[in-house]
Amino acid sequence: MRGHLARRTGVAALAAIGAVTLATPLAAVAGPRDGASVDTIATVLDAGGRPTFVEVEAATVAEERRKADALGEAAVEVPVTALATPNDTYRSQQWGNTRLSSDDFTGVATGGQLVAVVDSGIRSSHPDFAAGQIRCDIGADFVGDGLSTNGCVDPNGHGTHVAGTVGAVANNGIGVAGIASGVPILPVRVLGAGGGGTSTGVANGIVYAVDHGATVITMSLGGGYSSSYDDAVKYATDHNVVVVAAAGNNRASGNAPSWPAASPGVESVAATDTNNVSASFSNSSGTADISAPGVNIMSTDTNGTYSYKSGTSMAAPHVAAAVALYRATHSGATEAATRAALESTAIDIESPGRDAATGAGLLNLTALMQSTSTNPVTPPASGAPANLVVTPAATSIALKWTAATKAGTTYRVYRNGVSLATSTAAAYVDKTITPATNYTYAVAAVSGGVTSQPSAAVPAYLAPTTPTKLVVTPSAATIQLRWTPSVKLATSSAPSNYVVYRDGVRFGTSTSPAFTDQAGTNHTYAVSAVNPAGESAKTDSTTAYVVPAAPTTLTTLQAGTTVKLTWRAPASPGGVSYTVYRDGSPLATVTTPAYADTTVSPTANATYAVSAVNPAGESVRSATALAYKVPSPPVGVTSTPAVGSIKLNWRAPAVTANASAATGYTVYRDGVQLATTTDPTYVDSSATANVSYRYTVAATNVAGTGPASAVSLRSWTYPTGKLAATTRQLAPGTPLSITGTYLKPGTTVTFTEAYKVTTTTMVNNKPVSRMSAGTLVLGSAVADDSGTLTFSALPAQDATTGTVTATAVDMNGRTIPFSLGLTVR
Repeated sequence: MRGHLARRTGVAALAAIGAVTLATPLAAVAGPRDGASVDTIATVLDAGGRPTFVEVEAATVAEERRKADALGEAAVEVPVTALATPNDTYRSQQWGNTRLSSDDFTGVATGGQLVAVVDSGIRSSHPDFAAGQIRCDIGADFVGDGLSTNGCVDPNGHGTHVAGTVGAVANNGIGVAGIASGVPILPVRVLGAGGGGTSTGVANGIVYAVDHGATVITMSLGGGYSSSYDDAVKYATDHNVVVVAAAGNNRASGNAPSWPAASPGVESVAATDTNNVSASFSNSSGTADISAPGVNIMSTDTNGTYSYKSGTSMAAPHVAAAVALYRATHSGATEAATRAALESTAIDIESPGRDAATGAGLLNLTALMQSTSTNPVTPPASGAPANLVVTPAATSIALKWTAATKAGTTYRVYRNGVSLATSTAAAYVDKTITPATNYTYAVAAVSGGVTSQPSAAVPAYLAPTTPTKLVVTPSAATIQLRWTPSVKLATSSAPSNYVVYRDGVRFGTSTSPAFTDQAGTNHTYAVSAVNPAGESAKTDSTTAYVVPAAPTTLTTLQAGTTVKLTWRAPASPGGVSYTVYRDGSPLATVTTPAYADTTVSPTANATYAVSAVNPAGESVRSATALAYKVPSPPVGVTSTPAVGSIKLNWRAPAVTANASAATGYTVYRDGVQLATTTDPTYVDSSATANVSYRYTVAATNVAGTGPASAVSLRSWTYPTGKLAATTRQLAPGTPLSITGTYLKPGTTVTFTEAYKVTTTTMVNNKPVSRMSAGTLVLGSAVADDSGTLTFSALPAQDATTGTVTATAVDMNGRTIPFSLGLTVR
């Protein structure tokens, strides 16, 4: 609120000063000087209206107040603190300067202005201030801590930051640029190293600044109410000095008005952020007159450094600098005219018209500098009419409001900001409307020839209803949005267009209930309707894509070190790509429903699964599929001997879900590969007779060769030969013919005669006694292909009795047991 305590003419004023604290407790706030809980301050005005603030001392606070009251007005002194919020982010540029286009006015000569920074002092040696720019020669210090007498120290840094925003030298190759580059600055130190001070110090600082030629005073500090502020500010405005103050940072902690910003005659400044809306901390109790950038503001700091600070403290120096630029170029502008120009050129933000959070709106430096008016706006006759109600009908719009209490008051009706009509009653019917067209209305009170500020504008129609049934249809190239239009109510005009939001951010507009976006990335969409009254609520968000279903029919085919996978793509919404998993871990990403894994071990049966992926996310995985393993061992391995060979037979291993049919076999003899075959049988023709061999067989399929079968142990032997045994009496010298069979073709059989004389035989009356003992090789024969051998033309026998035996020798020269007895007589 802007009111203040009643003042007694010619006597001191009495006020209670409140305090505001920041995130950090302020240990440096001054306490009562006489040991009491509070100090009582009497405000004494001289004949020229200049206030002096004097402490009143007595045994008790009540007695102090009575003594002060005898003088006139009294105040209870309480702390005041700097209005800056903690610094928590950094930026690479001064966005506030950019927003205000202050670079356009860097060359404005401001030598005739003097901006008083009533704060924590200023580090005048900072390299971003010009020599002599900070007027240490006429500065003042009201803190009383002995650090300075002229305010040109700043152990806190707050005042230096404010001063840099006001007038740091631009285009000097270092640091930052002030809004009013190089403007002379008067340091008035009222806050200590901890950022705290007293209302008396601030009030004295204001008076001092006025007395030492300040044209603008900026105060980035605040606390509770004190009439000392009102008196000091009035002294300034009476001397044509513009007083600027930070509105306060306490929106989230009570949002009570902050003084001196709330004192009459002060241009109270709210803070805005980069989105041109009031900062979350900025006071919105209704005391703000104007707003300016105040979030993450880069400026000068103590020790020659720079920093970012946030707060209405940072917003106020933007406005103070703008005042200096304006008054430097508008020499006839009074204090009141300057404030009027500030507010009349401001950019309306947030609620239409003047609002509690931003006042007249955002500082518009360009429009202010182009303004030609130097006359103050006539103050309102009374408050704006309250409770304006606008009721639309088909062909007319009725207005009514609460009547003013002052007799003779008339009203001026505004439509869309333009004066439409006057009314002597607290009601009006606008019959000049265009049906279904929205208008905004405001009403001002007129009394005694003075017109009040208009009431807050009220739209004739309500904002449209929210569209319904938003459907988002993605395709390969586009994303189509369609929705059901808003319902037109009697109190809302038809939507003039629709606003499309993508991922929560305003993205586009459409005059029809449809919109097309480019495909490729998943987004969420919502739509609102807009008519001249405003914007509807947004529809519920709808996602362009949904997570796809899992791929189906995953199959695997293993060949050596490669496993080929194929699968069926999921139904719509499908996947843009697929992720292949092997044994539970991601293996590859592909865009077609097929993949060849060339890194699998041929003897390890891997497990595969596949998921589908689109911009909305990843599906669940498909059912798993196994790569084929090598086949299991052949079964039923048997071996059958024959003369000169061993024949092997077996059955193929079973075909399973993870092992394909055998395509061949490997035969091993005594652990050494003997042969390969595609049939489940093999004949070993290289086996030696009477030698036992260990045979195994392994099956081969597309995955490779599997383990060997069980062992089959086998050997072969020659069969006993069959020769005709003949006992016969031969005449001496008669050839002996022997015929027989033997099953091994090519075998050589040698016949040997063992001769023994058993009797003496007389032949031709001669005794025959050729050999008494020993053997005689009679000859040899080779079995033919039929296994038959014939040995004939044996030498003539000289004996009547003898024994013939046969010995078989195979092709390798090894003797094979074989016997044949033949007695010759």
